[in-house]
Amino acid sequence: MASDGIRPHSWALADIKALQQAVSARGASAAAAAAVDTEIAVHARIQSPHVPALVSVVRGDLHTHLVFEYGGEPIMHYIGASAADLAENLEAAKEACRVLFGVLRACEDEGLCYTDLKVQQLLVNAELQPPLVNVVDMASASPYGSLTGFSWETVPPEGLAAGVRPDGTIDFDALAATTGPGFHAFSFAATLATMALGCDPHLPTVEEIEEEEAAAAADSGGGGGSGAGGGGCVGGGGG
Repeated sequence: MASDGIRPHSWALADIKALQQAVSARGASAAAAAAVDTEIAVHARIQSPHVPALVSVVRGDLHTHLVFEYGGEPIMHYIGASAADLAENLEAAKEACRVLFGVLRACEDEGLCYTDLKVQQLLVNAELQPPLVNVVDMASASPYGSLTGFSWETVPPEGLAAGVRPDGTIDFDALAATTGPGFHAFSFAATLATMALGCDPHLPTVEEIEEEEAAAAADSGGGGGSGAGGGGCVGGGGG
């Protein structure tokens, strides 16, 4: 195995674009390798105390291993889903807001859009005092107009309108064309809303799913049990 040194800013934006073109042009294993190289390239360009540093790249015969500084635990471990948790959730969201402003600005300064921003990409290193919020999975930081990864729950409405065809298939080029600061603004707000409320407001709650299943069963003549009441992201009660 060989270990590569990491040289800050040794990758040009054009290099990252070329790697991302390879992701769509080659097979699955080659695309995975290109994604690894993309993450290396992005970490060489984005320098932030809230992005765990890539400290080593270990290349083997079959796999490449990326070694990062310790980032912490998922931030959702510190988020509650009841109305009583809202005040603490809001404090955590405020800190995440401050951190994300800096990381997204660093991306934009490099002409990159972090297209897979979501609450799952946020960690908390509670071993430090005060605890440090970190952002991970920078392989999805793409040059404007390109795309390597995304999550539907944080794609802005204009991205959905452009990228989803009437037959339900995805136009990835049209979706990629919507990337940029506006994409950041929506995913930023959606991520903070999930933290503040304790769950993703764009996704149905368990209670809502159960109600829908019960209604569908009743409509089909299958009877079905009583659906749970409530709904809503925080404080929805069962019944």
